[in-house]
Amino acid sequence: MRIVADFENYRKRTQKEKEELDIQVKHNTITELLSVIDNFERARSQIKPQNDGEMNIHKSYQGVYKLLVDSLKRLGVSSMRSEGQPFDPKIHEAAMRETTDEHPEGTVLEELVRGYYLGDRVLRHAMVKVSVSPEDTSSIKEESQLSEDK
Repeated sequence: MRIVADFENYRKRTQKEKEELDIQVKHNTITELLSVIDNFERARSQIKPQNDGEMNIHKSYQGVYKLLVDSLKRLGVSSMRSEGQPFDPKIHEAAMRETTDEHPEGTVLEELVRGYYLGDRVLRHAMVKVSVSPEDTSSIKEESQLSEDK
């Protein structure tokens, strides 16, 4: 019975290791494809077709973009929507701060680079601009002045 139990434990352990390896390979492959998605989105926001020929090209590459996004969705990839949400260091990477009275401190004002999940895991953190209250800005300036005086 002990040999049967040991073998069962071995089987479960190798199955778990195989699943983890599959997830890691999937993670690495999809991470490489995210830059392609980013470039499609940049192109879509920058290109304004002026005539029928340009519109046909625009529709063609948007079709390829849609196929890629649909394929990633089937693999379990979903995008984050960060704007207007509170800053969360588990899923966001603060790239910029902006002083504002319009939003509470620590609110994501703009998503600079979209973040993605793979299932329930963070695939890529969203790079965001975060709001800061005017009072915090003055205390930061005072702290930097003190450190410069030393």
